[in-house]
Amino acid sequence: MRTDQASGSRLQATGPGLRAAGRTLLGLAVLATLGACSEGTPTQQVAVRKPVLSLVQTGVRAVEIRITGQRGLRALQATLGWDAATLRLSKVEPGRESKHLDRVFWNDPAKASGSLLFGLADTRQVQLPARGALVQLQLLPVEAGQPLATLRLESALGADEGGVAVPLDPVSAEVTLR
Repeated sequence: MRTDQASGSRLQATGPGLRAAGRTLLGLAVLATLGACSEGTPTQQVAVRKPVLSLVQTGVRAVEIRITGQRGLRALQATLGWDAATLRLSKVEPGRESKHLDRVFWNDPAKASGSLLFGLADTRQVQLPARGALVQLQLLPVEAGQPLATLRLESALGADEGGVAVPLDPVSAEVTLR
């Protein structure tokens, strides 16, 4: 068993002819895969991990909504939920990786009572970042001394370049308030 230097593939070959045949078959498999993904040809379903939308505490009462995916989306929308009896939002602003987008929206944090709808897109056809901070949040406890609160990401949905819906994997978090 040898490893092909060009492709890193394991080949079971004893002579140069079999190694070359192995490389040719590997090359054809790669071309067939690339050709199947080109526009206008039928495509095979490829297992792609869903982009993950998560909450990351970056400081006391500070949280970022981040995305981790394999490629950028064209648009994204989700709802942030929490217990309005324990927490309220004091500030919402675009994250580091979304400040260049021309459509970053959310409902009024002052009027948000337990949920905040937010979304990102760009009319200039700029893709969203595949990874990074999309939204920054500042939290305030309703009662002094409240140590923890749970934030939930719900109804998370993205759209790819063709406008096809891309389900996102939302991850909730417990955050420290003091």
